[in-house]
Amino acid sequence: MKKLMLIVMLLALPLGLFAEFYLGGSALYKEDPEYLQDPDDTIFDDMAFGAEARLKIAMFEGSALALYEFDGAFDVYLTVGLAFDVAILTIGAGIGPNYIIQTDPDAPDPTAFGFNGKIHVDVNLGDIKISGYWLFLIENLAAEDIEESATFGNIGVSVLFKLM
Repeated sequence: MKKLMLIVMLLALPLGLFAEFYLGGSALYKEDPEYLQDPDDTIFDDMAFGAEARLKIAMFEGSALALYEFDGAFDVYLTVGLAFDVAILTIGAGIGPNYIIQTDPDAPDPTAFGFNGKIHVDVNLGDIKISGYWLFLIENLAAEDIEESATFGNIGVSVLFKLM
C-alpha cells in the first residue's frame, strides 16, 4: 500500500505543477451554414449544447466534449493531440473516438461509434479561454480519409474556465 501511495504521489506532483485543466460550456452548430437561409427552420434545431473538459500538459492536450441535441441524441467526442501557445492564442489539433447515443425509440441505430478530428483556436484571457473549433467525423484513420473528412465539419464555440 505504501508503494502505491508513493507512485500516486510521484505521478500527481508533476501533473499539479505542469498541467492545466479547463472546464466549461460548449455549443456546436450541426448543419451546413447554407441552411441558415431557410426561414422555416430555427437555428436552435440545429444546435447541440453541453460541456467540455481539457487537460493540457506541455504541448500535449486531451479533450472531452459531451453534447446534447434537442432531437434526442447525446454525443461524446474524445480527442488527444497537440496544442501550441502563440502569444495569447492556443492553436491545437487532435483526433479520437466518438460515441453517439440516440434516445429516440424509433431511431434505426440507437448507438454509434466512430472517430473524429478537432481543430481549435483559443483566445486566452487569464483563467478564461474562449475557443472556436472545427469538429469533423472520420470514416477510418487513413491519412487520405482524414484530409477528405476535414472539409465536411461543424463549427462550435466553448468558454472554458481554468480549474488547475
